[in-house]
Amino acid sequence: EALVRWSPSASGAVRTLVDFDAFFSPNSTRVYQSTSLPQVAARCARDGALAAVTLWMHASSAARVESTGDWLVSFVGLAAIASFSADGSTLHWIAGCSAAGLRPTPNANGARAVVLYPDDDESCFSYPHSVVPINATHVLFLDDGYMRQHSLCKHVMGGPDQTGGAFSISCYSRALVIELDFERKVFRRAWQFA
Repeated sequence: EALVRWSPSASGAVRTLVDFDAFFSPNSTRVYQSTSLPQVAARCARDGALAAVTLWMHASSAARVESTGDWLVSFVGLAAIASFSADGSTLHWIAGCSAAGLRPTPNANGARAVVLYPDDDESCFSYPHSVVPINATHVLFLDDGYMRQHSLCKHVMGGPDQTGGAFSISCYSRALVIELDFERKVFRRAWQFA
């Protein structure tokens, strides 16, 4: 739910840099593929029932933009890459193939972030990891491709361990550079190694 800085000193202080809950809510933001996302066990009260809670946002990586100090973050659960201000107060833009469902909460000043849509099917990605800013309009990351449109990934019953449980076939991944076009509000594939 947040990007934090941990100081492993005697105090062990943890400071929140970006609070993602301030920008996204499961009530307004489409969860990309909730059934395949990790879950944790949680209780709502000390004596409450134990429930499986989906990590619906699942931030998977973050990187600092050297020129501005802004943060780039990849979200597996949202199938998106987003840019936040250095002080964590503003969501500048978010790019994703499920962009129709990416409706971030307005920033504190009332302005909404720019939502960037894919220019074509080949630009689409899912399960992004290891985000790296290249410049103001290009971002590099790993597209793990699970549940990506047109991929052949699927769940298979009866895994190799013979337990009969479901397991996933990882059948598509690539290194991907997307180019952001803020005028047209789209992103496109600039380069890939698949």
